[in-house]
This record gives sequence, C-alpha cells and structure tokens, in this order.
Amino acid sequence: MKNQFFFFLFLLINFTSINAQSFSIYEDDPIKVKKYVLSNGLTVMLSENHDLPQVYGMVVVKAGGKNDPADATGLAHYLEHMLFKGTTTMGTIDYENEKPYLDKINDLYQELGQTKEDTARKRIQKEINAQSVRAAEFAIANEMDKILAEIGSTGVNAFTTEEFTAYINTFPSNQMKKWLSIYSHRFQNPVFRLFQSELETVYEEKNRGNDNGFNQVYEKLLAGFYKNHPYGQQSIIGSTEHLKNPPLKKMYEYFDTYYVANNMALILSGDFKAEEVLPLIEAEFSSWRKGIIPDFPLFEEKPFNGREKIEVKLTPVKVAVMAFRTVPNGHADLAALEICNKILSNEEQTGLLDKLILDGDVTMAGLYPLSYNDHGGAIVLVVPKIIGQSVENAEAMVKEKLKLVQQGEFPVEKLEAVKLNQRKQILAKWEKNEDRVMEMAQSFSQGKEWNEYIQLEEQIAKVTIEDVKRVALQYYGDNYLMFISKMGFPKKEKLEKPGFEPVIPKNEVKSEFYSKWQDIPTSTINAKYVNFDKDIIKSEIKNNVHLFTAENPFNALFSMEIKYGTGTFEYPILKYTAEYLNLVGSKSNSASDLRGKLYKLGCSYYFTANKDEIILHVEGMEQNLNDALSVLNEFVLNPQEDEKKVKKVQSDIKTNNKIQKREPSFIAEALQEFSLYGNNSIFLRDLTSSEISKLKALDLIKAFEIASEYEITINYTGRKPHSEIVDAFSSAFIFKSNLKPKKPKVVLDRAIPNETIIYLCNKKSAVQSQLFFNIEGKSLDLETVPQIDAFNEYFGANMSSLVFQEIREFRSLAYSAHANYRTAKIKGKNNFFRGFIGCQGDKTMDAMEAMVNLINNMPEKTEREEMIKSSLIQTSQSNRPEFRKLINTYQAWKDQEYRDDPNKLKAQAYTQLTFEDIKKIYESDIKNQKMIITIVGNSKTFDMVKLQSFGKVIQIKEKSLFVN
Repeated sequence: MKNQFFFFLFLLINFTSINAQSFSIYEDDPIKVKKYVLSNGLTVMLSENHDLPQVYGMVVVKAGGKNDPADATGLAHYLEHMLFKGTTTMGTIDYENEKPYLDKINDLYQELGQTKEDTARKRIQKEINAQSVRAAEFAIANEMDKILAEIGSTGVNAFTTEEFTAYINTFPSNQMKKWLSIYSHRFQNPVFRLFQSELETVYEEKNRGNDNGFNQVYEKLLAGFYKNHPYGQQSIIGSTEHLKNPPLKKMYEYFDTYYVANNMALILSGDFKAEEVLPLIEAEFSSWRKGIIPDFPLFEEKPFNGREKIEVKLTPVKVAVMAFRTVPNGHADLAALEICNKILSNEEQTGLLDKLILDGDVTMAGLYPLSYNDHGGAIVLVVPKIIGQSVENAEAMVKEKLKLVQQGEFPVEKLEAVKLNQRKQILAKWEKNEDRVMEMAQSFSQGKEWNEYIQLEEQIAKVTIEDVKRVALQYYGDNYLMFISKMGFPKKEKLEKPGFEPVIPKNEVKSEFYSKWQDIPTSTINAKYVNFDKDIIKSEIKNNVHLFTAENPFNALFSMEIKYGTGTFEYPILKYTAEYLNLVGSKSNSASDLRGKLYKLGCSYYFTANKDEIILHVEGMEQNLNDALSVLNEFVLNPQEDEKKVKKVQSDIKTNNKIQKREPSFIAEALQEFSLYGNNSIFLRDLTSSEISKLKALDLIKAFEIASEYEITINYTGRKPHSEIVDAFSSAFIFKSNLKPKKPKVVLDRAIPNETIIYLCNKKSAVQSQLFFNIEGKSLDLETVPQIDAFNEYFGANMSSLVFQEIREFRSLAYSAHANYRTAKIKGKNNFFRGFIGCQGDKTMDAMEAMVNLINNMPEKTEREEMIKSSLIQTSQSNRPEFRKLINTYQAWKDQEYRDDPNKLKAQAYTQLTFEDIKKIYESDIKNQKMIITIVGNSKTFDMVKLQSFGKVIQIKEKSLFVN
C-alpha cells in the first residue's frame, strides 16, 4: 500500500508538469493526433477513438532490413523474434545463474561464424545445444505472451519492413497501465535466451517463403531494380548462409545502436484520454536511454539506360514486369504520381490498364508503387494471355496506355473522379485503430511531422491534368527495367533439420517482473455489448427481401451487401457467374462505362459467390447512394451478353489453376476438403474443364437470373436512417416478385472414421509439409461454449498455448502451429477440432508425433487457470465487433440461436471457470478420438514406415482432388 501511494504521488507530480507543456496538435487533422516528445527523445503519438473499448498499441523502431550489416542479413528480423524472450527479470527464475550459460552460447556462436569445416561446425552446434539445454533450466517459456494474454491482448505480433520494425497488439482499454508496463520493460535489458530453437523457427519461416514461387520472382526483380541499395541486395529474412552463422554479438550491437528512445516511437489509438495517458507513459518510458544514431549511407541508383532486360524462368505462366524509377516517400511529386497511378490502375477497375483486363486484351495488368524512403519505384505487372499473346505484345499495349496519360488524353471528369475516390480511401483509412497507428508509424519512419504527412490529401485536391502529364512523361518514359519470367521451376533451397535435443524450459512459476506487475491496479471497463434490438435495425422491404442496417459512427461512407439466397453448392456455375459479372457491363453501358459512372459517384461494386449465396458488394459516398442504386439496378436486370468476356473467364481459370496448383497450401486445402467431404468437396463439385470450355454468356446470365429468384438479404452500414434506405431501394431498385425461400445454410456432415486415417498427397517440389489434424466433435451446446473457449485458450489458440509452445518454441518443428475446437455454425450440427502444422519436410514425423501426443496426452498445467480466466474475461468485455462487421456477426450469432450478445453471456460464465472445465471438454470431446490427418509434402523426406504407426495411410494423387 505504501508503494502504491508513492506511485500515485509520482504520477500526480508528473501529470502537473506535463500538463504545463503542450502536445503538438495539428489543424484539420481528421483523427486529432496528439504528439509529445519525452525528455529522452521518445516520440509519443496518440489518437483517441472511443468506438470500441479497445486500444491498438505499437512500439516502432526506425530501423529495419535495410539497416542489416551486409555480412549479417536477416539480423533485424530475428532480433524481432528474440525480443519476445524476456529480460533480466522477465522470462527467467534466476538470471545470475542463467547468464554464464548464455555468455558461453554467445562465444560459441562467434566461434561458429569463423568455422568453415563441417565436422567442427557440427561439434560447435552440439555444444551450443548442450549449453542451451542447461540455460533452459532457468528460463520461463513464453512468459511475455502469458502476461499479455492475461490482460486480454489479441493480435500479439511483430513485423520487420525495410524501413522499420514494429511490435503490436490490441488490448482492453482498462488495461492501459499494465500494457505500458510490459512494453516499457521488454525493451530494457532484453536477454536473447532460447536463441538456437528460435533460429530454427526462422528457418521454417524461410522454408515457407521458398514454397511460394512468387517470392523468388520478387527478390530477383528487386535485385535487378535496386542494383546497389539493400532494398534489392539483401532480403529481410536473410540469406541461408547468414542464417546458418548468426552473430549474437552483432545482434546485441544492433539493439544497442538502434533501440534507443530517440529512434523509437510509442503509438496508440483507441479508447482513452490522451491527457490521462501521457503521465503514465512519462512514468514508464522516460528511463529509456538515448543514443547516437548512425547516418544511413547513400546508395546511388542510376537511371535505366533505355529498356534494360532481365529474363528468368520462375513462374508457372508468363509474367512481365515493367519497373520504373519514381520518387521516394515525402517527395513533392508524390501527389501527382498518386493521381497518375490511379488513372492507370485502381481498385475499382476504372483505370486505363484495368480496361485492358475488362476488354480481355491481357490476363492481368496493374500498377503497384514501390514506396520506400530512399528510392521509390513503380512496377507495372502484366500477365499476357496464355495462348496466342507474346510478352512484347502485352508490353506494347501497356505503353500505349502510358502514352495516353503522358499526352493528357483523358477527360477532366476522370481526374476529378480519381480525386473523389482517393478522398473516399482516406476517409476509410481512419475508421480502424490499426490503420491509424500504421499511418502514424509511417510518418515517424519517414521523419515527417504529422501535419506534413497528412497534407497529401490537400495536395491531391490541387493536382491538375498538366501535373499528371508532367509526372507521366518524367517517370514513365522509355527508361525502365523489363523483367520477364517465363515458365519454369525454380530451384528451392532446402535446410536440413539439425537433430538437436529439444530445449524445453520446465518452469511454470512467475518471474520477478510478472509477480510485481500483477499488483498494478486496473480500472473497470465500459463494456459495449451488442444490443440485438437497437444496434441492428431490421425490416422487410417487400416479401422475402430483408433489410438489416447498422450505424457508421465515423464518416459518410456506406458499405452494403445484397445477398441472393442460393450459392455454388446448389449451382456450381455461380462461381463463374460472379467472375463474369465483374467483367461485363449492362445492355446500355459497357463494363468501363458502368464502372466509370459509379466511380464518378465515389462508388464501386464487385460480386462474390460462396456455398450459400451470390453477393453483390457495394461501397461508396452515401450522398450518392440513390444514383448508385439506379445504375446498379439497370445492370443486374440487364447484364451484357459478351462472349469475349466468357473467353477471359475461361482463360483466367486456366491461369489461376496453373498458379495455385504449384502451391502446397492450395493442395492441402483440397486434400482437407476431400478427406472430410468426399465427393462433396468444393473442388469436386466444381464444373469440369469440358463444362467450363462450353460456357456461354447466356448460361452465366441465366444462372444469375435463377439466383435472383430467391429470398434476398441486404446488409447496409451507413449514416442514413433505416427508413431512408427502405425508400432508396423502393424507388431505385427492382426485385422480382414471388421470391422463393432461400436455400438452407450449407453445413455438410463430415466423415467420421472408425479408425485414424492419414491421407497423404505426395508433392515432390514442396519444401514444407502441410499437416491437418481433424476430430469430429459433439453437437453444439451454447452452455458449453465458455468451456470450449477456455480449452482453446489453453490448448492451441495463441502464442501462450500448449501447441505453440511445445511444437514451435520448445522443439522448433514449425513456424506455424495452432489448434482450435470450433463451434458449429448452426444449432444441430457438430463442433469440430482442427490442428495445423506447417513444417520442414524432414521434420514431418517429429511434428506429427508431437501434435498427436498433445491431442491424446494433454499436459495439465493447472497453474495457468487464472491467466486463462483473466484473458477470456478481459477479451469478452472488449470484444465488440467492428461496425462494418456488426451485421454479419449478428447474423452468425443468430444462426447459432443466440438471443443476446454471446460476449455478455460468456463474461459471467468465465468467472466460474476452473481447470476441471478444460479437462472435461478435452476428455469427452478430444482425447483418444479417431482422427482424419492430411499431409501434403515430399514423402521422400520422411519415414513412411513410421507414418503407418499413426494410422491407416491412404495415398491420394493430386489430380484426384480436382474435377477433370
């Protein structure tokens, strides 16, 4: 109590002194950022948003991949990983006795980096492993993750870019003091324990990237574009050679150099009052040390000399990239370039390059900026038609469009429409805490004051046609890199598993920091539960046309879904109908004209289809809703017949199939579908190649006409009152009469095996194996859902869970490992357990054994009970859906027959939870149940005899997973 008194006294004194100094506040700032720089140079940026009782927090460091030493690439990234391992007082039971082993490990890594001979290297690595095992006797695994979980944190993560490194998560707004304490402490006196096992995890992350062929394409492209700068000459994840020789000493040096207060920022957006939070920040973060930041070297990138060509063979289809040098972040020409780029290519598909796609002239074309602080660029990605079109022909078409912009051959209305839609995108960006924080992080990374950074909107409004012509001529001329990838199979780097003894900390006690941290007081939260009767307004526009509306608390942007009540399960052709409708116009407007009309209104649309529905998605400026509905009504009543667009749909399907079937993750999804649903797999219920080739425009239009005869649900989020939306549809949108009831929601029964069955699909090219573990659960009972949530929290849902800890942290068997007992989507259906591991091929058997053992012999760590309860309670009290997801979430809850916000119901139930509840769910629903296990990987890398010890093995050929 005495310590608490002095703590509050300290805050009071600091509050008085801080209040006397003013925040930096910026005029015309839509999110009212308040910036303050502490005495040690730490930048603090705060944006209040009281929509949800949550806060999104980030600590950002102005150092990233480009700051890696040339002889130690990947360092910033694996330092990011190590900063989850604790400090001298967190993540350890006795740092003084742990330190000698850690020092020895540091020395051994120095020796390893200087040793080339294989036998000597293996000896050193085994000694590192032995020292790591001994050091682990003092470590507390995942303690930071457990602490963050206890306060209801979600989305705990970190990421490294070329320019900066960021540490992030969302937390309940009443946990501000505790969150600040954790994030302040984690960057003071960090200890890089459990390094060997974490490095193996980074290997797995690199393996995952190696299985994605387009990663190699992008790296080769950047290497040719940035011939001198680290942007192109080194990758964020690092070279294999450097990952094999990690310099711990250099990692500490990197931390000491860049992780200093005057090179870092604390950024928060959410439900708090800045004036109340700043004193807490001052108290926690003012002790961070300052440093001298070294100047980043200048790397010159010369202009291209005409058309410089690089040709590789890395992709399943022809791909061409025209790469142009433009301007870095913050340049005066950025606004004009932004408009120029959107005239050429935009999300609404109204650009000149988009027209090439809509007209079927190429398979794909789009412009994508390379937004960097030192050297900017832009790439035009072009995929020629698979048959009958050369790269050079597609390139010439792109150059014609560039020339039109250079000559100003586009109407003023086009320019103004682009500006309007840029305004729309900027407004949407401020809705989410995550987006606000990311924009603030970008401004900090670029060294821009916030008012300078947000001036882009004002600058965009002033751009003229002459400005667009000038930048198009200056930057998109005849000097560029022509990067061509023809069909080929890239050689994939494969890292062998080291065969080390697992490093398994056995301590479940709390560290010195954790014990003291728990005494920090917290306030009660103002939970904002969903009121089913008030937050969602419901009515029938006409018989079987249902309207649901929810309020947009931020701006005048609406979003809407019109759902037609049958989908691809009943009519597989609707998958292709959706693609077709995204390409055509109406009988009176071409696709370009249709999209152009809506674009001028600040609106856009697209179709999707799923098992249950075909959906028209619309968003835009709410003042133009009625006009947009009129345009769309004419379209859906009279879609255009265009056989050329059908040919494009058919060509795109072939292209996508070629690309997707190279990806092990796609094959794994198809194998999962087959193992659980047999011939009802979405991949086997699809149209055959022959059926697709015979499709005509009338077939696709007829399918949509059939779908539009079913019950319709409209979900609308905006500011207009519900009655005005009813009036808008009644006056501007025509629905068919006598609509049929919608088809029942498709929730298929899964296969239930009498014995454990393993379906294996051999994919020789895969570096990683993809494993799924499936168990049929019990029928959905809402009374048991809180206990299921507790089981998931304990077993496999996050970074503090058993699965993550045992498979990734202790044994380094995978980068991605998780498990979840999913509740059924509708009442009367069964729940479903699914686990996943993505691991290096030669670790497949070890990973499988580890997961099966966890499923059948779950360790009982009863001391985690309070942490799990606290995490669930805090999350349930702050877990209100975002406003644009509110209606769909409500509808999903109603499908499960909830009559009130389940978070409200669960919050009370969680207080009564015990570890026995977790055991009960586990023992009745999970333990020793027969499983369906699926594996996609290179079977030559693992022991087939051992595989058979887990169950009956059925080998499946890849081609049998798809229709012919």
